[in-house]
Amino acid sequence: MDPLLRAVIETAAQGGNVAIIAGSMEEARAFGMQIVRCQDAQPCRIYRTNGEERISLPAGGTVHLTSARSLNTRLRGLTLDLAVFTDLYPLTVPEIMNTVTACFFGAKGTRIAVLQQR
Repeated sequence: MDPLLRAVIETAAQGGNVAIIAGSMEEARAFGMQIVRCQDAQPCRIYRTNGEERISLPAGGTVHLTSARSLNTRLRGLTLDLAVFTDLYPLTVPEIMNTVTACFFGAKGTRIAVLQQR
């Protein structure tokens, strides 16, 4: 299993909040489906309502799926333990980084990771 995918699953399995921030929602959903496939032994719930998409794991952790374009509305009010970017571009946009770093206030041991494109 990919180490970053493992980190996402472990963080959420321990009750943490994770955000997958992709260039498009299709890319975020594809990463989310990898999580679902890895959770065969522990069923998870997939939510797609009113533009919000997330995967909830049995331990109470959540993986939020979003694109960099809709980041402001999708992450508002969340506290994140891990943010995963599938692309380097959002890291260069101050507004995006301000939104993401605001989600880290009050969290313990927060991390930002970038998925290596192969």
